Amino acid sequence: MRNYLDPKHDLLFKRIFGKHSDLLKSLLNALLPLEEKQYITNIEYFPDEIKENLPTGKSLDVTAFCEDNRQEKFIVTTQMYRNTSFQNQLLFNVTNSYVRQYKLNGNYHLFPVYGLGFINTIFNDKNKEYYHHYCLCDCSDGGAAKGMNDMEFVMIELPKFTAASIPNNQKIALWLRFLRDVEENKNIPLDLWDDDDIRQAIELCDVNKFTDEEIYNYKKYQEIIHTKNATPDTE
Repeated sequence: MRNYLDPKHDLLFKRIFGKHSDLLKSLLNALLPLEEKQYITNIEYFPDEIKENLPTGKSLDVTAFCEDNRQEKFIVTTQMYRNTSFQNQLLFNVTNSYVRQYKLNGNYHLFPVYGLGFINTIFNDKNKEYYHHYCLCDCSDGGAAKGMNDMEFVMIELPKFTAASIPNNQKIALWLRFLRDVEENKNIPLDLWDDDDIRQAIELCDVNKFTDEEIYNYKKYQEIIHTKNATPDTE
């Protein structure tokens, strides 16, 4: 049996989606709360997104400028979170991406920012939904309508996801199954190989495609994650 590394691992997540814009585009088109018939056509990473990342104990986000089929532009920051303190991290990453535009553009013509986060644990056991969409609302209107659309947040609880919950959008199911089900020393469902994007992502997890140094960094970073998970609310 061939062995594959876990794409939920921060370094693998960064390697797959931070270096392969076609896969990031596929993931975002499937999972962002875009309008009907709206889809991303072009992605350009923030300048520092393609750099190598060594184990630091910090979560790694993937941030990119996106342009859709309407020629509208926005920014998406995507990340795999490790524990239930993700709210502060997600808020920080999205606002940081919003501010970083000024340094790149030199003006206040700032594009909207989406935050897309995944977490491999349950943080809301009172809600059966796995997909959570947050936005800035007009509190005086009781939150019935959006007040500002410059920032939107999506958080996905992978353990709650079931393919049966989204029968009409197969791509969503495939990407979430990839993130949930591909793990070390585990057989990969055969039907995941049938989709070109998912197959490419799986192949990027093949342990044989990593150098000894990369495997060492992967294992070392796992140790850091396990240590931090022992105190999940301190990060």
